[in-house]
Amino acid sequence: MIGRISQMMQAQCAPGKGAALALSVTLGAAFCLPVGAAAQGQPAAPLIVLPVDDGPALSPEMQENLLDMRIGADRRRAPEPDVAPPPPLIASPLRALRVSDALRANVLRFSGERHVEDFSLFVADPDALPTGERALVLSMISSVNVLPERSEARVSINGTFVGALELANFTEFTPARFAIPAGALRAGHNDVQITVAQHHRIYCGPEASFALWSEIDLAGSGLSLGDTLQATGPEAFLMGLAAQAVQPGGVEVRGAEGLGAARSQWLSLISARLSNVMAGAPLVYRFTPYWSLEGEAAARARVTFVPGLANRVSFQRGADGAQVMVVEYVEGAAPGALNLPELAFAARAPSPRPVLIDADREVALSEFGFETLRVSQRYHRSDHSFRLPDDWLVLTAAKARIRFDYVYAQGLPEGAMLLLIVNNETIRMLPLRGEGGEYITMFPIDFEARLLRAGVNTLSFEVLLPGQPADLPCAVSEGPVLEISETSTLHVPYSPSMYLPDMGLAFNALGPDSLRVNDLSARSYSVEDRIMLASALSRAQMGRDAGGRPAALASLNLMSLDDLGSVPFGDFAISRRIIEDVLLAPAGGAQTGNGAQTGNGAQTGTGAETTTPNPFINVRQSEGYTAAFSRIGQSLSDVATEASYWLFPRKGTMLEDWMATQSGQAILMQLDGTRPDAIWMVRAPGSDMTQIATALISGRAGTFDGPHGQVAVLDHAGQWQSWIAPDRKPVLLEDWSLANARHAMGNFVSAQPISYVFGVFFIALISAALALRLIISTREHDT
Repeated sequence: MIGRISQMMQAQCAPGKGAALALSVTLGAAFCLPVGAAAQGQPAAPLIVLPVDDGPALSPEMQENLLDMRIGADRRRAPEPDVAPPPPLIASPLRALRVSDALRANVLRFSGERHVEDFSLFVADPDALPTGERALVLSMISSVNVLPERSEARVSINGTFVGALELANFTEFTPARFAIPAGALRAGHNDVQITVAQHHRIYCGPEASFALWSEIDLAGSGLSLGDTLQATGPEAFLMGLAAQAVQPGGVEVRGAEGLGAARSQWLSLISARLSNVMAGAPLVYRFTPYWSLEGEAAARARVTFVPGLANRVSFQRGADGAQVMVVEYVEGAAPGALNLPELAFAARAPSPRPVLIDADREVALSEFGFETLRVSQRYHRSDHSFRLPDDWLVLTAAKARIRFDYVYAQGLPEGAMLLLIVNNETIRMLPLRGEGGEYITMFPIDFEARLLRAGVNTLSFEVLLPGQPADLPCAVSEGPVLEISETSTLHVPYSPSMYLPDMGLAFNALGPDSLRVNDLSARSYSVEDRIMLASALSRAQMGRDAGGRPAALASLNLMSLDDLGSVPFGDFAISRRIIEDVLLAPAGGAQTGNGAQTGNGAQTGTGAETTTPNPFINVRQSEGYTAAFSRIGQSLSDVATEASYWLFPRKGTMLEDWMATQSGQAILMQLDGTRPDAIWMVRAPGSDMTQIATALISGRAGTFDGPHGQVAVLDHAGQWQSWIAPDRKPVLLEDWSLANARHAMGNFVSAQPISYVFGVFFIALISAALALRLIISTREHDT
């Protein structure tokens, strides 16, 4: 090899190779020229005579290896791309128990300085799980405002602490694994609680608390096993069902076409049972033939109907690894003859309704589940629900009273306050200053009892504590700054048994058998839609029938836009155009009315900010006195119109004006006061039935925000917007007596004060006329 290098160098240094020498001077000058030769222009001569041939030539592979050994260490190599390990396979994902707007597309948001959420984790018999590592995986991401050194998520299973995760992921969901202690898991339902504590990295105060959030990807969080689950049975099926529920395709149901006329009954029964077991967000179903091709994603669970000799249920493992619930049915037989002990899964019991409290007595807050509250955050709000009897009604100026027991720390910053809120109406603001460290007992807080209503009510406490200072992170060690005792009491005034028309009573009484359809309903509601609605309504709270199904005490009529003529509007006159405008308008789209929102989000109106010139301004100004009198007349007409609306409310016009400002996915209506047990629903074409079913569940979850009044619109944010008729007439449900006469008459007068004012005025006129006649007749007799 050395001889070959010498020949190459000699060739480069030969006469006539000046150009080559100039190009390779840095490589060959030392070999081509003796010292000083270049300066003297003498011909080049080799310094050392090397042999021309010193052995056999090296193979190209050996040359490449030698070259790599010589310059490989100095070569600048491109960094190898980081290949992220595949995410762990979740055998049983977490399912959020609380249905709220914080859950979107399998992502749940934790907000504020402290947030606690409960989840359900379904596990087969721990002894039947694959041997190896059993880990709980949490896949989370946080806002960049979160200070990771002081922010964490603590997780426990069935009361056993599992671990804490530092909230340091700001760019993407990153899974973290926690080893599960021995004995922490049990067969069936497991309670998982995640407590998130967050601190702002720059600021301190209520505004900083609003900027704190962390999210958990439920599809990537849950139980991870070292191997594939081979066991079968109800609990193993629930594990697969939870995993299938987070996949885009939903839960596959095969072979339902063979059920014939009993198809709806079978599907309603199975879906209702599964919905009650799984809790959380409603399950999405898709129906396929018995012989179906395998989907792109591996199935984790499915339901298959097959004909058999008896109605029964079994659990098997499919050839594709999916957990399969096989439902055998006798052709033509109704599911009522089906004994389903296998469906009585060991699952979480339904959440109880808020506690019913008595009127006209002091009720301790502890009686409806309130526990002594200690607050250490800069911003905190807690809601506590309770129920009043369904026949309770107070429309007068009667007062309800809270006797408040609380204490707060000394030296709180200026502006610290506590707000007491009843049904989203603030009833008192208590400044937290002047009496710090002193236990305040029986502090009376009176508020209008008409803020309460029959059914579910909410008492809320909201604490705002400014930062000290606000432009630095909060102090490291902070103890409780406020304590609200469970010994505080609530007194609600007496009410006779009365009823005020409201769809809330019927809405809470709906069950899976409440759905009513007609020939045109199929245009807006497919079989899958009706199954999902029935599953959502199966989580009823009014009671259960002998078969364990929620008792249907009211009806929900599913209507299409083409069948609005079948909706009883009572004495309301609503045009189809108004309903179509609500349902067909895009989210955040154009709406009518002064100051309404247009399609681009701008505000329209007649304010001073309008820059469009008015081409008729000069013409109107030139009209002189005629225009002035015309404007005065128009103003007087507007005042008279407003006065007539106030004296005699035109509820139809008011309803249309309100609906002109709404845009949503579905409308619930109960406009016929003679049918208090029926509700009519119209949905927007193409709306997501999953969101509608979720809103139905959240509206029945024991909160004040459910649909009520006469019309309720489900907006595109998943919130119910309700309208209440101004002229609702109370109904007395008991006999008149001396004990209830004053209270009942007060409610009647308060419901329609103008009518009774005119009635009293008319009686006064008649009395005055009779008195005048008596005086005149007396004087005539005297003369």
